[in-house]
Amino acid sequence: MEYINTLLALTGVMMLSVASPGPNFMIVTSTAVASRRAGVITGLALGAASGTWALIAIAGLGLIVTHVAWIGTALRIAGAAYLIWLGAKMILTARHPLNAPPLIAPSGWTAAKKGYVV
Repeated sequence: MEYINTLLALTGVMMLSVASPGPNFMIVTSTAVASRRAGVITGLALGAASGTWALIAIAGLGLIVTHVAWIGTALRIAGAAYLIWLGAKMILTARHPLNAPPLIAPSGWTAAKKGYVV
């Protein structure tokens, strides 16, 4: 029963992280504005990506990443490069005036890719 306190603390942290909006919230919201179906597909892809990370952790690959330094470093660099690319893209598009074209709903596959990668 000593693990109950740890589980309660973990539950509290998870609830706080879920309650705060982040990139997942933004991607689902922006996709759902264009199309309800695409928003649902994006949300399902986000769930699939979370499941993938859970399987990786369960399989022990998380242990390999922490013990083989170059793999962890490569993943961090790839993640940082992706975030820098997203930020640069947002900054560069902010320079242009907003010409709000009609929203075009992404295809199911595009919405799934968008959700899985984020």
